[in-house]
Order: sequence, then structure tokens, then C-alpha cells
Amino acid sequence: MISPGGNPVPPLQLTNIDALAMTATRPTTLKNLFWLLAASLAMALCAGSAWAGARIYVDKNGLGWAPNDSRDRTTASNPSTPVATIERGMAVALAGDTVLVRAATFVRSSPLGLGKGGIVLKAYPGELAKLDFSGATTGNGVNFGANGITLEGFEITNAPEEGVSTWS
Repeated sequence: MISPGGNPVPPLQLTNIDALAMTATRPTTLKNLFWLLAASLAMALCAGSAWAGARIYVDKNGLGWAPNDSRDRTTASNPSTPVATIERGMAVALAGDTVLVRAATFVRSSPLGLGKGGIVLKAYPGELAKLDFSGATTGNGVNFGANGITLEGFEITNAPEEGVSTWS
């Protein structure tokens, strides 16, 4: 073997290099690192699900099951026992919750006020929820009255003034 300077490496040095490169602690170190990463991932997944809020289901048209606005938060957290209106979904939701609205057109005669913070209001995945304000003669469509509200996946139409407004 030739060293970087061009001089031959004596066989004794080559043996020493092989011995240094193949230590017995390396496989144990990699195994410990693997288990540490696996344990960290498991803790992160468990903690994420424990801290995640509930999913509240709104299903005006009964796409999944018959909706009922007399249901509480626990019951509305099951897709087979949804509430019927966005207002009821927001009323039972707590900060950190997600209110999922199934495909429907909500024809409104007044603004939709969102006054609870830390809540996500979104259309059910793959579906379109419509807020149609054609029944309103004045006012905005959706009014945000708190911090930390997310509105996602809605089609907002026919609002007499702004479609979405913030105030506090």
C-alpha cells in the first residue's frame, strides 16, 4: 500500500490501521443509537396524540349518520354521531380542537361569528363546505373575534360586505 506522500507503508502499520478501524464498540454504539431514536420517536408520537385536541364532526346533510345539535362534545367527537350546524360544533369545541365540516351548503342570513380562540374550523378532507350568505342583506360573511382560529377549505360566497373579517 502507498501512503499519500508516495512512500510505501510497512505491513506493521497496515495491521494497526485495520485494528483501529474495526473496534468492537462500534456495533454497540449504533445499536444504542438506534434504540434511543426509536424510544424518542415513540415518546413523540404518544405525546402528540395525548396533547392533540378532539375532532368535532358537523354533518348537516347526514352523509355519515343523522346529525343532532343536542349532542355534547364527547358524542360529537365520533363521526357517526355528528352535530348539524357549525355553530353547535364551535360551541362544543375547546381550544386545540378541530371542527370538521362535511360537504354541504350552509345558506346564511347573518354572519358566522367565530369567537373561540385556538380552534381549527375546516372542511372534511376531500369535501367542499360552502358558506352562502345570499340570505344576508348586511354584514360580513365570517367574523373572527379571537386569536388562533384557522378557517380552511370553505367556499364563501354572496357576503354583502367582506367575506372574512377580523375584529377583537
